[in-house]
Amino acid sequence: MDDERLAKIEQEKQNAINNSTNTYNQLINENQDLYNKQLEYANKYEQTQNDILNQQLAENQRLIEQQKEEARKNKAAEERKALNDYEAYNNPYGYQAEARASSGLLNSGISETAKLGSFNTYQNRLATANKVMQDAITQYDNDMNKARLENNAAMAQNALNRLQLELEYATNYYSGRKDLTLGQMNYNQGLNDTYFNRYQTEYGNIQKEREAEEAIRQYNEKMAYQRERDKVADQQWAKEYALAQQKANASSINGSGSNGEFELNENNGGETVITPTNTTNTSTNTTTISKVMSLNPAALSTEKARTFFKGLKTSYNQNTLVQLLYNAYQNATINDNDIKTILKVYNLK
Repeated sequence: MDDERLAKIEQEKQNAINNSTNTYNQLINENQDLYNKQLEYANKYEQTQNDILNQQLAENQRLIEQQKEEARKNKAAEERKALNDYEAYNNPYGYQAEARASSGLLNSGISETAKLGSFNTYQNRLATANKVMQDAITQYDNDMNKARLENNAAMAQNALNRLQLELEYATNYYSGRKDLTLGQMNYNQGLNDTYFNRYQTEYGNIQKEREAEEAIRQYNEKMAYQRERDKVADQQWAKEYALAQQKANASSINGSGSNGEFELNENNGGETVITPTNTTNTSTNTTTISKVMSLNPAALSTEKARTFFKGLKTSYNQNTLVQLLYNAYQNATINDNDIKTILKVYNLK
Protein backbone atom coordinates (compact mmCIF):
# COMPACT_ATOMS: atom_id res chain seq x y z
CA MET A 1 0.00 0.00 0.00
CA ASP A 2 1.43 3.35 -1.08
CA ASP A 3 0.91 5.84 1.71
CA GLU A 4 3.28 8.48 3.07
CA ARG A 5 2.37 7.59 6.65
CA LEU A 6 3.50 3.99 6.17
CA ALA A 7 6.61 5.17 4.35
CA LYS A 8 7.37 7.48 7.28
CA ILE A 9 7.12 4.58 9.75
CA GLU A 10 9.44 2.48 7.58
CA GLN A 11 11.96 5.34 7.44
CA GLU A 12 11.79 5.87 11.21
CA LYS A 13 12.35 2.14 11.75
CA GLN A 14 15.37 2.14 9.46
CA ASN A 15 16.80 5.21 11.21
CA ALA A 16 16.34 3.58 14.62
CA ILE A 17 18.01 0.34 13.45
CA ASN A 18 20.90 2.33 11.92
CA ASN A 19 21.39 4.22 15.20
CA SER A 20 21.29 0.95 17.15
CA THR A 21 23.76 -0.70 14.77
CA ASN A 22 26.17 2.24 14.98
CA THR A 23 25.99 2.29 18.80
CA TYR A 24 26.58 -1.46 19.16
CA ASN A 25 29.33 -1.42 16.54
CA GLN A 26 31.08 1.28 18.54
CA LEU A 27 30.76 -0.79 21.73
CA ILE A 28 32.05 -3.90 19.91
CA ASN A 29 35.02 -1.93 18.54
CA GLU A 30 35.77 -0.57 21.99
CA ASN A 31 35.62 -4.11 23.37
CA GLN A 32 38.07 -5.20 20.64
CA ASP A 33 40.40 -2.29 21.46
CA LEU A 34 40.33 -3.21 25.15
CA TYR A 35 41.16 -6.80 24.31
CA ASN A 36 44.07 -5.74 22.10
CA LYS A 37 45.43 -3.50 24.87
CA GLN A 38 45.13 -6.34 27.38
CA LEU A 39 47.07 -8.66 25.09
CA GLU A 40 49.70 -5.98 24.66
CA TYR A 41 49.86 -5.60 28.45
CA ALA A 42 50.28 -9.37 28.91
CA ASN A 43 53.15 -9.42 26.42
CA LYS A 44 54.80 -6.41 28.03
CA TYR A 45 54.34 -7.96 31.46
CA GLU A 46 56.12 -11.13 30.36
CA GLN A 47 58.86 -9.18 28.62
CA THR A 48 59.41 -6.98 31.67
CA GLN A 49 59.59 -9.94 34.03
CA ASN A 50 61.97 -11.72 31.66
CA ASP A 51 64.16 -8.65 31.43
CA ILE A 52 64.36 -8.58 35.22
CA LEU A 53 65.27 -12.26 35.27
CA ASN A 54 67.90 -11.77 32.57
CA GLN A 55 69.40 -8.94 34.54
CA GLN A 56 69.47 -11.11 37.67
CA LEU A 57 71.03 -13.96 35.69
CA ALA A 58 73.64 -11.66 34.23
CA GLU A 59 74.46 -10.44 37.73
CA ASN A 60 74.71 -14.01 39.02
CA GLN A 61 76.93 -14.90 36.10
CA ARG A 62 79.13 -11.92 36.86
CA LEU A 63 79.41 -12.93 40.51
CA ILE A 64 80.13 -16.55 39.64
CA GLU A 65 82.76 -15.57 37.09
CA GLN A 66 84.23 -13.28 39.70
CA GLN A 67 84.34 -16.15 42.19
CA LYS A 68 85.90 -18.44 39.58
CA GLU A 69 88.53 -15.81 38.86
CA GLU A 70 89.15 -15.51 42.59
CA ALA A 71 89.63 -19.30 42.79
CA ARG A 72 92.17 -19.12 39.97
CA LYS A 73 94.00 -16.33 41.77
CA ASN A 74 94.00 -18.35 45.00
CA LYS A 75 95.42 -21.35 43.12
CA ALA A 76 98.15 -19.22 41.59
CA ALA A 77 98.95 -17.70 44.97
CA GLU A 78 99.14 -21.14 46.58
CA GLU A 79 101.42 -22.32 43.77
CA ARG A 80 103.75 -19.36 44.33
CA LYS A 81 103.79 -19.99 48.07
CA ALA A 82 104.55 -23.67 47.57
CA LEU A 83 107.31 -22.83 45.11
CA ASN A 84 108.73 -20.21 47.40
CA ASP A 85 108.76 -22.64 50.34
CA TYR A 86 110.31 -25.35 48.22
CA GLU A 87 113.01 -23.06 46.86
CA ALA A 88 113.69 -21.59 50.28
CA TYR A 89 114.09 -25.07 51.80
CA ASN A 90 116.46 -26.16 49.08
CA ASN A 91 118.43 -22.89 48.74
CA PRO A 92 122.03 -23.80 49.57
CA TYR A 93 122.51 -20.38 50.97
CA GLY A 94 119.30 -20.09 52.78
CA TYR A 95 118.24 -20.47 56.35
CA GLN A 96 117.38 -24.16 56.02
CA ALA A 97 120.83 -24.99 54.52
CA GLU A 98 122.62 -23.16 57.33
CA ALA A 99 120.57 -25.06 59.92
CA ARG A 100 121.44 -28.39 58.34
CA ALA A 101 125.13 -27.43 58.02
CA SER A 102 125.35 -26.46 61.64
CA SER A 103 123.91 -29.82 62.60
CA GLY A 104 126.20 -31.74 60.27
CA LEU A 105 123.40 -32.94 58.00
CA LEU A 106 124.06 -30.76 54.98
CA ASN A 107 125.17 -33.46 52.58
CA SER A 108 124.05 -36.48 54.49
CA GLY A 109 121.43 -39.01 53.40
CA ILE A 110 119.01 -37.42 55.78
CA SER A 111 119.48 -34.13 54.01
CA GLU A 112 118.74 -35.70 50.61
CA THR A 113 115.67 -37.39 51.99
CA ALA A 114 114.51 -34.06 53.36
CA LYS A 115 114.99 -32.46 49.99
CA LEU A 116 112.91 -35.20 48.39
CA GLY A 117 110.23 -34.70 51.03
CA SER A 118 110.15 -31.00 50.39
CA PHE A 119 109.71 -31.65 46.69
CA ASN A 120 106.84 -34.03 47.41
CA THR A 121 105.32 -31.45 49.74
CA TYR A 122 105.63 -28.90 46.97
CA GLN A 123 103.94 -31.21 44.48
CA ASN A 124 101.19 -32.05 46.95
CA ARG A 125 100.54 -28.41 47.60
CA LEU A 126 100.33 -27.79 43.85
CA ALA A 127 97.91 -30.69 43.45
CA THR A 128 95.83 -29.56 46.40
CA ALA A 129 95.66 -25.99 45.13
CA ASN A 130 94.67 -27.23 41.69
CA LYS A 131 91.98 -29.52 43.14
CA VAL A 132 90.56 -26.77 45.31
CA MET A 133 90.36 -24.53 42.27
CA GLN A 134 88.80 -27.23 40.11
CA ASP A 135 86.25 -28.09 42.79
CA ALA A 136 85.42 -24.40 43.15
CA ILE A 137 85.07 -23.96 39.39
CA THR A 138 82.93 -27.09 39.18
CA GLN A 139 80.71 -25.74 41.93
CA TYR A 140 80.54 -22.36 40.22
CA ASP A 141 79.64 -24.00 36.93
CA ASN A 142 76.94 -25.95 38.71
CA ASP A 143 75.70 -22.76 40.26
CA MET A 144 75.69 -21.15 36.82
CA ASN A 145 73.69 -24.02 35.33
CA LYS A 146 71.33 -23.86 38.26
CA ALA A 147 70.91 -20.12 37.77
CA ARG A 148 70.19 -20.64 34.10
CA LEU A 149 67.69 -23.38 34.89
CA GLU A 150 66.04 -21.25 37.53
CA ASN A 151 65.99 -18.34 35.12
CA ASN A 152 64.45 -20.51 32.43
CA ALA A 153 61.94 -21.87 34.92
CA ALA A 154 61.04 -18.35 35.97
CA MET A 155 60.70 -17.35 32.32
CA ALA A 156 58.51 -20.35 31.75
CA GLN A 157 56.40 -19.25 34.70
CA ASN A 158 56.20 -15.79 33.18
CA ALA A 159 55.04 -17.34 29.91
CA LEU A 160 52.46 -19.34 31.82
CA ASN A 161 51.31 -16.21 33.63
CA ARG A 162 51.02 -14.40 30.30
CA LEU A 163 49.05 -17.29 28.85
CA GLN A 164 46.71 -17.26 31.84
CA LEU A 165 46.20 -13.52 31.43
CA GLU A 166 45.51 -13.96 27.71
CA LEU A 167 43.02 -16.73 28.44
CA GLU A 168 41.30 -14.54 31.03
CA TYR A 169 41.24 -11.58 28.67
CA ALA A 170 40.00 -13.75 25.80
CA THR A 171 37.22 -15.15 27.99
CA ASN A 172 36.15 -11.66 29.00
CA TYR A 173 36.45 -10.44 25.41
CA TYR A 174 34.32 -13.18 23.88
CA SER A 175 31.83 -12.96 26.73
CA GLY A 176 31.52 -9.22 26.20
CA ARG A 177 31.27 -9.61 22.44
CA LYS A 178 28.61 -12.29 22.82
CA ASP A 179 26.59 -10.10 25.20
CA LEU A 180 26.89 -7.12 22.86
CA THR A 181 25.94 -9.17 19.81
CA LEU A 182 22.95 -10.73 21.53
CA GLY A 183 22.00 -7.34 22.93
CA GLN A 184 22.12 -5.85 19.45
CA MET A 185 20.02 -8.68 18.02
CA ASN A 186 17.44 -8.43 20.80
CA TYR A 187 17.29 -4.63 20.64
CA ASN A 188 16.92 -4.60 16.86
CA GLN A 189 14.27 -7.32 17.12
CA GLY A 190 12.44 -5.14 19.64
CA LEU A 191 12.65 -2.23 17.22
CA ASN A 192 11.29 -4.40 14.42
CA ASP A 193 8.41 -5.56 16.61
CA THR A 194 7.62 -2.02 17.76
CA TYR A 195 7.61 -0.55 14.27
CA PHE A 196 5.79 -3.58 12.87
CA ASN A 197 3.00 -2.98 15.39
CA ARG A 198 2.96 0.71 14.51
CA TYR A 199 2.88 -0.16 10.83
CA GLN A 200 0.04 -2.65 11.28
CA THR A 201 -1.96 -0.19 13.38
CA GLU A 202 -1.49 2.59 10.84
CA TYR A 203 -2.23 0.18 8.00
CA GLY A 204 -5.51 -0.78 9.71
CA ASN A 205 -6.41 2.89 10.21
CA ILE A 206 -5.74 3.64 6.55
CA GLN A 207 -7.84 0.64 5.51
CA LYS A 208 -10.72 1.90 7.66
CA GLU A 209 -10.36 5.39 6.19
CA ARG A 210 -10.45 4.03 2.67
CA GLU A 211 -13.40 1.80 3.45
CA ALA A 212 -15.22 4.81 4.92
CA GLU A 213 -14.34 6.91 1.87
CA GLU A 214 -15.59 4.16 -0.43
CA ALA A 215 -18.81 3.84 1.58
CA ILE A 216 -19.33 7.62 1.37
CA ARG A 217 -18.60 7.54 -2.37
CA GLN A 218 -21.07 4.75 -2.93
CA TYR A 219 -23.64 6.52 -0.77
CA ASN A 220 -23.18 9.79 -2.67
CA GLU A 221 -23.37 7.94 -5.95
CA LYS A 222 -26.57 6.25 -4.81
CA MET A 223 -28.05 9.52 -3.59
CA ALA A 224 -27.11 11.29 -6.85
CA TYR A 225 -28.83 8.50 -8.76
CA GLN A 226 -31.85 8.76 -6.46
CA ARG A 227 -31.98 12.53 -6.91
CA GLU A 228 -31.96 12.07 -10.67
CA ARG A 229 -34.82 9.59 -10.40
CA ASP A 230 -36.70 11.94 -8.07
CA LYS A 231 -36.13 14.80 -10.47
CA VAL A 232 -37.54 12.76 -13.35
CA ALA A 233 -40.47 11.73 -11.14
CA ASP A 234 -41.07 15.34 -10.08
CA GLN A 235 -40.96 16.51 -13.65
CA GLN A 236 -43.44 13.81 -14.62
CA TRP A 237 -45.66 14.79 -11.73
CA ALA A 238 -45.50 18.47 -12.72
CA LYS A 239 -46.35 17.53 -16.28
CA GLU A 240 -49.32 15.45 -15.23
CA TYR A 241 -50.44 18.09 -12.76
CA ALA A 242 -50.25 20.83 -15.37
CA LEU A 243 -52.26 18.72 -17.81
CA ALA A 244 -54.87 18.02 -15.15
CA GLN A 245 -55.16 21.71 -14.31
CA GLN A 246 -55.34 22.62 -17.94
CA LYS A 247 -58.15 20.16 -18.50
CA ALA A 248 -59.95 21.45 -15.41
CA ASN A 249 -59.67 25.04 -16.60
CA ALA A 250 -60.87 24.05 -20.07
CA SER A 251 -63.95 22.34 -18.69
CA SER A 252 -64.78 25.33 -16.49
CA ILE A 253 -65.00 27.73 -19.42
CA ASN A 254 -68.61 28.38 -20.48
CA GLY A 255 -68.62 26.74 -23.91
CA SER A 256 -65.78 28.88 -25.20
CA GLY A 257 -63.91 25.84 -26.45
CA SER A 258 -60.66 27.37 -25.22
CA ASN A 259 -57.96 25.28 -23.55
CA GLY A 260 -57.53 27.95 -20.86
CA GLU A 261 -54.92 30.56 -20.21
CA PHE A 262 -51.95 28.10 -20.26
CA GLU A 263 -51.10 25.03 -22.27
CA LEU A 264 -48.49 22.27 -21.90
CA ASN A 265 -45.69 22.11 -24.52
CA GLU A 266 -42.13 20.81 -24.90
CA ASN A 267 -39.15 23.15 -25.34
CA ASN A 268 -36.12 22.58 -27.54
CA GLY A 269 -34.51 20.50 -24.80
CA GLY A 270 -37.43 18.08 -24.64
CA GLU A 271 -38.56 19.39 -21.23
CA THR A 272 -42.25 19.98 -20.48
CA VAL A 273 -43.13 23.66 -19.91
CA ILE A 274 -46.30 25.68 -19.45
CA THR A 275 -46.70 28.46 -22.00
CA PRO A 276 -49.50 31.02 -22.55
CA THR A 277 -52.09 30.20 -25.18
CA ASN A 278 -52.89 32.41 -28.15
CA THR A 279 -56.57 32.84 -27.17
CA THR A 280 -57.99 36.33 -27.17
CA ASN A 281 -60.86 35.47 -24.88
CA THR A 282 -59.84 36.89 -21.53
CA SER A 283 -63.16 36.13 -19.90
CA THR A 284 -62.15 32.53 -19.60
CA ASN A 285 -59.27 33.36 -17.24
CA THR A 286 -61.29 34.61 -14.33
CA THR A 287 -60.89 31.58 -12.00
CA THR A 288 -59.43 33.03 -8.84
CA ILE A 289 -58.10 31.08 -5.88
CA SER A 290 -57.24 32.45 -2.46
CA LYS A 291 -55.45 31.21 0.64
CA VAL A 292 -57.78 29.18 2.81
CA MET A 293 -55.26 28.34 5.57
CA SER A 294 -52.06 29.70 7.07
CA LEU A 295 -48.67 27.98 6.84
CA ASN A 296 -45.63 28.02 9.07
CA PRO A 297 -42.77 28.70 6.64
CA ALA A 298 -40.63 26.25 8.62
CA ALA A 299 -42.69 23.46 7.06
CA LEU A 300 -40.99 24.15 3.74
CA SER A 301 -37.72 22.45 2.74
CA THR A 302 -35.25 25.32 2.39
CA GLU A 303 -34.77 29.00 3.13
CA LYS A 304 -35.21 29.69 -0.60
CA ALA A 305 -38.58 27.89 -0.52
CA ARG A 306 -39.66 29.85 2.57
CA THR A 307 -38.66 33.16 0.93
CA PHE A 308 -40.61 32.21 -2.19
CA PHE A 309 -43.71 31.38 -0.15
CA LYS A 310 -43.54 34.66 1.77
CA GLY A 311 -43.57 36.48 -1.61
CA LEU A 312 -46.84 34.89 -2.77
CA LYS A 313 -50.03 36.95 -2.83
CA THR A 314 -53.25 36.10 -1.02
CA SER A 315 -55.15 35.51 -4.29
CA TYR A 316 -54.12 34.31 -7.71
CA ASN A 317 -55.55 33.26 -11.01
CA GLN A 318 -55.27 29.53 -10.80
CA ASN A 319 -53.14 29.19 -13.93
CA THR A 320 -50.87 32.00 -12.76
CA LEU A 321 -50.21 30.23 -9.45
CA VAL A 322 -49.54 26.99 -11.25
CA GLN A 323 -47.10 28.78 -13.56
CA LEU A 324 -45.32 30.38 -10.57
CA LEU A 325 -45.01 27.06 -8.79
CA TYR A 326 -43.77 25.29 -11.87
CA ASN A 327 -41.19 27.96 -12.63
CA ALA A 328 -39.96 27.87 -9.02
CA TYR A 329 -39.68 24.11 -9.23
CA GLN A 330 -37.73 24.36 -12.48
CA ASN A 331 -35.34 26.80 -10.80
CA ALA A 332 -34.87 24.37 -7.89
CA THR A 333 -36.34 26.95 -5.52
CA ILE A 334 -38.94 24.45 -4.27
CA ASN A 335 -39.38 20.70 -4.49
CA ASP A 336 -42.44 18.51 -5.05
CA ASN A 337 -43.29 18.39 -1.32
CA ASP A 338 -43.14 22.18 -1.16
CA ILE A 339 -45.56 22.35 -4.15
CA LYS A 340 -48.02 20.00 -2.48
CA THR A 341 -47.84 21.96 0.76
CA ILE A 342 -48.44 25.33 -0.96
CA LEU A 343 -51.35 23.93 -3.06
CA LYS A 344 -53.05 22.85 0.18
CA VAL A 345 -52.84 26.42 1.41
CA TYR A 346 -54.78 27.51 -1.69
CA ASN A 347 -57.15 24.54 -1.38
CA LEU A 348 -55.75 22.82 -4.47
CA LYS A 349 -54.98 19.16 -4.04
